Amino acid sequence: DKNIQPGNIYKLTDVLSGIKCHRKDCYININKLKKQAIIASFFSGELRAYGNKSDLLRKTIPIFLEITPECDYAQKKWKSSRLVLGVLWPETYLSQLNKGDYIYKPLQIKYKNTVYFLTFNAHYLFNVAFSALESKSSILKSRKELLVDIQQWFAGHISRPGKTEF
Repeated sequence: DKNIQPGNIYKLTDVLSGIKCHRKDCYININKLKKQAIIASFFSGELRAYGNKSDLLRKTIPIFLEITPECDYAQKKWKSSRLVLGVLWPETYLSQLNKGDYIYKPLQIKYKNTVYFLTFNAHYLFNVAFSALESKSSILKSRKELLVDIQQWFAGHISRPGKTEF
């Protein structure tokens, strides 16, 4: 399905292929989205010192989830797609997955006959032009309940008061 809608999950490589971010309608720094850097942000510890690093890099699939609120689509108020970065993390490496509060709780799924854990990182929120997604096919779609949970988690994370004793 090539319809842009909340809950669509795209492979990072599919979205970044051919994307040009030279205008206000695209807020992605492609240089910061190298696979090793992404995996390191989800990894618990030092990735460069990890013995199975090459296998982990090969098996992990970086993804984007479309989290634009449904009401923005219905009211035609959105100007670009809002994406959060995530990964399909291999089941065999679950113990190495970072458990920080900025990592969405992993959800076990099956993708292409392999068990993965679907998770997202609140530090990576992007806006992209609709043209970057309109010719892309989603690899998965989240159910409405999961999407709402992720949107709520993300909104709660970015609205934290932070350090207030200044």
